[in-house]
Amino acid sequence: MPLDECADARLAAHLVGLRPKMNAHTMRIPRQPDTAMLRYDTSARKRPVNLTLNEDLVDRAREFTDNLSGVVEGLLAEYVERTAMNHEERRRALAAVVAAWNAHGAKHGSLADEYSPL
Repeated sequence: MPLDECADARLAAHLVGLRPKMNAHTMRIPRQPDTAMLRYDTSARKRPVNLTLNEDLVDRAREFTDNLSGVVEGLLAEYVERTAMNHEERRRALAAVVAAWNAHGAKHGSLADEYSPL
């Protein structure tokens, strides 16, 4: 496989989330979302919800905060934002792979074209 095709294959594998073996020089620390960037209506009405949580964990958390609802809401907001960012990043990566595949097909044609009776 020529060098540029190897690079294209590595790029395509990276874009769809196939990770190569991690080494110390390739590891990345994930960035935590900035709470100022969270996009939801903080003035929306609050409503009670039922959560099933480990009793010991709740008791230990209450040692650190009197506002467990606020802590859980903040963590949930960060989770929603992080998950939305991951979904958008994956959508963009897949779109890039589709564009690269289409460009390759336009340049080289399809292998199936040689065998198609049509």
